[in-house]
Amino acid sequence: MSYENVKSPAEGEVIEAPIRLYREKVDPLWIDRNQHVGVMGYAQAFLKSSSAAMRCVRLSTAECLPEGRSTYALKWAVTYLREVAAGATLEHTFQLLDYSDKLVHYVLWMHNADENYVAAVSEFLEVHILTETRRSAPMPPDRMALLDRIWQVHRSMPMPPEAGTAIGIRRGGRRPSRVG
Repeated sequence: MSYENVKSPAEGEVIEAPIRLYREKVDPLWIDRNQHVGVMGYAQAFLKSSSAAMRCVRLSTAECLPEGRSTYALKWAVTYLREVAAGATLEHTFQLLDYSDKLVHYVLWMHNADENYVAAVSEFLEVHILTETRRSAPMPPDRMALLDRIWQVHRSMPMPPEAGTAIGIRRGGRRPSRVG
């Protein structure tokens, strides 16, 4: 299944923890000079899986723009855990970490499905906006209800260790560290 075919959970459908979004083969264009998926490849893959996650929670461009709504990314971070080679099959999964009436905080997991390991984790914070004012605004009640259904399952999942981390040199750097 393609990221463009991801659907939101139907009423009464069992919600997975985490939600499996889709699988794909590594695009040959993602391979860099080191003969593995490069930074731009991870970025393209995670942008696609972010679109799939937004489809899952009914905040996709296709669904929101006709209603005069959209989402903006406020923060995006990627933690690279293991390299991915050309030809690998990737599985993308989604975990809702938190939400409010205007914000959605989530992580996406990139799994190497052939070798059964997590290759990378991407953390997102997105804000719901009205396109006319380009300002944050509360999400419609149906989107809040869907987020709440997902939250009822995902809230018991542990916070991923890659989420909420600061970037910096912990030991041996020249600047006094603010990183814990």
